[in-house]
Amino acid sequence: MVQLAISLLRVLQTALAVANLALAASVYQNYLSNEHVASPGALAFLIFAPVVSILSIIYLELSRARAVPSHQLICLGLEALNAIFYFAGFIAYALFLTYLSTCEGAACTMARAAAVIAAAEFSTWITSTVIAVKDWFESESTKGAVLDAQMQHA
Repeated sequence: MVQLAISLLRVLQTALAVANLALAASVYQNYLSNEHVASPGALAFLIFAPVVSILSIIYLELSRARAVPSHQLICLGLEALNAIFYFAGFIAYALFLTYLSTCEGAACTMARAAAVIAAAEFSTWITSTVIAVKDWFESESTKGAVLDAQMQHA
């Protein structure tokens, strides 16, 4: 059941990352061609985060299939890192959009959609992080280490 949930989350994470990358790149292209100001750093971050997500998903799936050597805490760290990236990215970009004096047209709609998709991406990554933490705590090696530590303190 957990494996199916992880697989479905990975598919959703990949789809959202590709959609977010496409939308953010489109808005970035609009800034380059139409605006006379530099694009915001938060927008560049929302281009960076999906690239990291796609690379992370490839690594996480290869490690789950045992095709590459990995450690459970490295995978947990990657999950948490992606959640942090999207949390920071969608908050910063949403704040930027809030303070725009004018926001109209297709570019503005795409910019807002990129922020919403980044928030959804954060939700998927935080969910998979919680599942990874739960799996880590339930693993046999962790159970033994926790019990040994409790016995030493008792």
